[in-house]
Amino acid sequence: MDTPVKHSTANTDREDRRKSVRYPLTGAVQFQWHARDGQRYDGVGIARDIGKGGAFIESDSTPPVASVLRLTVTLAAESKSDVTLQLVGVGFVRYVRRDSCQKIGFGASGVFHTEVPISKV
Repeated sequence: MDTPVKHSTANTDREDRRKSVRYPLTGAVQFQWHARDGQRYDGVGIARDIGKGGAFIESDSTPPVASVLRLTVTLAAESKSDVTLQLVGVGFVRYVRRDSCQKIGFGASGVFHTEVPISKV
């Protein structure tokens, strides 16, 4: 299994308040959220680290903080190129990063459930 991501809080103003370990897994993400006006929005991105309690998602589409999300993360199996694993979850946006010096995206808190592996046909 991949090694956990260790996040240092040295030289930063923001304290890392995660309650679970994040792993450096990369996968395609599809997500949806509802705006205050009730309209539904869809977005895509790349998960850069994933844990039991959430993920950081690189995306040009950044939902507002506190938005409720539905997330689907698709991971390719390393041992079989024709098998993917999907993590499906519901959560909310904890923070949005738009700093051009860092990766643009958002941190999402949520709980993931594993979907049955599917074969690419």
